Amino acid sequence: AYANSLYADVLRDHHRLPTTAETDVWHTPPLFFAVAAAVGSHRAMQIIGVAAALAVVVFAWLIARTLFPDSRSVQLGALAFAGLTPVLVRASVMYHPEALATALATAGVFTVVWALARGRVTYITSVPAGVLFGLATLTRTWALAPAAACCLALLVGTRKSLLAGGAFAAIVVALTAPWFVHQAVAHGSPIAFNRPAPNESFRSRRPASFYTSIDADGVFSHPYAPNFLNHLFPVVYSDWWGDYWRYFEVPAE
Repeated sequence: AYANSLYADVLRDHHRLPTTAETDVWHTPPLFFAVAAAVGSHRAMQIIGVAAALAVVVFAWLIARTLFPDSRSVQLGALAFAGLTPVLVRASVMYHPEALATALATAGVFTVVWALARGRVTYITSVPAGVLFGLATLTRTWALAPAAACCLALLVGTRKSLLAGGAFAAIVVALTAPWFVHQAVAHGSPIAFNRPAPNESFRSRRPASFYTSIDADGVFSHPYAPNFLNHLFPVVYSDWWGDYWRYFEVPAE
């Protein structure tokens, strides 16, 4: 929260993106921080985060209703699964861009699903989806992944689908290009990160145990850092349901 607050302060006070010396989250796209700078209140941004999380739940339900219009159980199941996901609840109360990015991306997915389900895939219907995914990417870079999936879905089909996919991609690129160009110029890479990758092969720093270890005993007896560090499944599971990394500074005892 402190690093995020510093980012917003730089935008509000100096009207520019922060440097690496001013905040540890300089690599994060600026939309959330621009909103935070305009709002000027940490508590208000937490309220926006809660609203974004509720939007994720609603759009998850709408996606399920669009895909399975005759199955009330699937629709309610999607709504419940989204609403009861611990990591969504956590993100919604933090001073962090994750909830806003997820809401924008989920809204973008719904827009594409709605157009595909109703046979209304045109370059006009792809415009709002492109805008939503562009804004999501300007909040968190991972939004490019679902954007690429939706673009592929739009491209498969008729000539109208090709036009829709092209329009979708053009809007996403137009909205996000200034950010990625800035990162490339200022930091040497369009996807610069605050911790550079180790100078070794990906395979050598990810042994088989990273993917195969379960550590069931530790998950239920010591579900917090640094136990079973660098073991994918137990770390994700423990942090999903609890606070493996101790973001909330749980006392050691």
